[in-house]
Formats: sequence, C-alpha cells, structure tokens
Amino acid sequence: MSPEQFDLFLLCAIGICALGAVMNLAMIKRRGTSAILLSLAFLFLGVTMELYRSMQSKVLTGIGSLAVVALLLADAAFRQSNPRSKR
Repeated sequence: MSPEQFDLFLLCAIGICALGAVMNLAMIKRRGTSAILLSLAFLFLGVTMELYRSMQSKVLTGIGSLAVVALLLADAAFRQSNPRSKR
C-alpha cells in the first residue's frame, strides 16, 4: 500500500467515525447516556486517526487511544448497570 493510499484509507475511516458519531447522537432519545458515550468514542477515534495521519507526537496519539478505550469501557459499564439501555 502506497502512502497516498494509506492516507486515503485514514481519511475514509475518519469520515466513517464522524458518521458513526452523528448516527449515535440521532439515537440519543432512545439510548441516552450510552449514545453520548459512543459518539464521544467515535469522535476521539477520528481525532486519534487524524493525529496519526498528520504525524503528531506519539504521546498525543497514545492519549487519544487511551481516551477511546476509556470511553468504550465506560459505555460497557453503563450498559451493564442500566438494563434499559442494553438494546
């Protein structure tokens, strides 16, 4: 894969993350806090990929990755504690 193709791949993935964030926010009335957490996770994932694409420091990319993991774990914990939002 050439660098241009990889750059295009990352741009497409960032776009998909933005779409995922918008779709989760559209379901906010039905899913509540879980939709907000997943939207934030999608946004942080997109920002992390943009940081990687623009060759920012590895520390910032690592912090973004940890934020994504923390948001996904928070969403899983919230769904476990709130049976109404499991769907």
